[in-house]
Amino acid sequence: MIRYYTASSAYLRAISVPVHLLNVDSSDTIIREDIQLTIDCFYRSIVEVLHLASSTSVPKLKCDFYKFWWDEELTALKQSSIESYNLWLAAGKPRFGCEFLAMKRAKAAYKLAIKTKERGSRNEFTNCLNDVLLRKDMDSFWRSWRAKFGSNSHAKVIDGCSDDSNIANKFATVFESTCVPNSSSRHDSLKTKIMTQFDKYIDNTTLPSCNVDLVNYCDRHLKRGKAAGHDELTVEHLQYAHPISVVLLSLLFNMLILHGMVPLDFAKGIIIPLIKKP
Repeated sequence: MIRYYTASSAYLRAISVPVHLLNVDSSDTIIREDIQLTIDCFYRSIVEVLHLASSTSVPKLKCDFYKFWWDEELTALKQSSIESYNLWLAAGKPRFGCEFLAMKRAKAAYKLAIKTKERGSRNEFTNCLNDVLLRKDMDSFWRSWRAKFGSNSHAKVIDGCSDDSNIANKFATVFESTCVPNSSSRHDSLKTKIMTQFDKYIDNTTLPSCNVDLVNYCDRHLKRGKAAGHDELTVEHLQYAHPISVVLLSLLFNMLILHGMVPLDFAKGIIIPLIKKP
């Protein structure tokens, strides 16, 4: 995490902040489309920098890379096996004698211990599944099941389509049809009307400010281990980054409040269709 902290510090410092958008009078002197474009670029630069810092400093491993049943006993047996192998290697790889027998015994003990621990973990996991079934806690049962075996069940045929790309296009067509206006001309006229009213809107109330302390407090109280959104950013990207990220986010939020806009990426999301059995 220290490498990510250092990398994020270097990359975040290179981000150019559009300070002119923090001026209250900028809304009247800058075209609305330019403000939106500048906010989008500033937000995306923060996201890209955090991704770059993590990709260069945080290793990526498979979900089952770490063995949860590994303990100190296996570590000691592994070290003993390595040491006996090195002694056998230094002796010229004899095919008999004390060094050869010691190497074989250490290797066999190490492999046997691994099999025993792995077998024991499967039995322990089976008992865990049995316990949640007895309690009729199906949520915990399937959570434990997916944690151990994953979720590889996929629908083969959906609405006559069997190819993955065709199925994805089918879902895209269905969801797209629900978001299309009934009348394009009516949609354009209403959009023009609401944008005209929005540009003429005047609020006499004092705009709230978003300071660094507030952003830092919210950042530290976010729950970890949550799934990322379409931008693939997680809570850990923010909490383990250099505190400059908090300063940049506070500046971004103040721009959003001042101009009444949000990055276009805020309107994006991930739709996961759930296939139900008939």
